Amino acid sequence: RPFVHTNSVVLDKAFHGDSLGQKRGSSIWYRLQLQRKFLDWCAHRKVDTAFLHTTPRRMVDHAMTQAWRSREWGLLDPLLEQARELDVKSLWCLRAKIKTSQWKFLRKLPPRPDYCRSVWNLWRRQA
Repeated sequence: RPFVHTNSVVLDKAFHGDSLGQKRGSSIWYRLQLQRKFLDWCAHRKVDTAFLHTTPRRMVDHAMTQAWRSREWGLLDPLLEQARELDVKSLWCLRAKIKTSQWKFLRKLPPRPDYCRSVWNLWRRQA
């Protein structure tokens, strides 16, 4: 298609602090849920996803790594729930288990973010 020039605004993109792209924790969480939902959708329709070179286990482990590196401590416990569901065993999960156990013992577990409340379970019921 040919390019054209225009003097009018075609796209005006604004950023604000509440957008998903500006909040690291919610971005990590929702990306993981969408990716798992997509793989679930593909499996239900018998679509081969081998070309993606990933699994739900790898996705959860990657999200755990990102949460740890971004210091999104409130995400560790909900991510660990998904890791237990999928039997993920990795260095990042072990570190998260130790960290959350320490916080629970000290009664200083970071609060679970509001956006973590049952998104995955809700989407699973809708599938």
